[in-house]
Amino acid sequence: MSELEPDRTFALRMIEGALPIHGRIELEPTGSGTRMAFTAHGEPTGLMRIAQPLLRIGIKRQFAQHCANLKDVMEGRTLGR
Repeated sequence: MSELEPDRTFALRMIEGALPIHGRIELEPTGSGTRMAFTAHGEPTGLMRIAQPLLRIGIKRQFAQHCANLKDVMEGRTLGR
């Protein structure tokens, strides 16, 4: 599955690697900017299934950092502040 609605929705399916993922980004205008909603789901395969709880924690932490970096860039601040 892949989807593109310019300025509104972007969805994709990554099938390579040990963790195939389906991801979707939705953008919605708000009074003061843009709201971004991101959803992703995937099912580890093979031996990666054993590490699923640790993967979940690591992916959440990594995504939170990516969002913080994106916010900094969009607001004109230096990364890592």
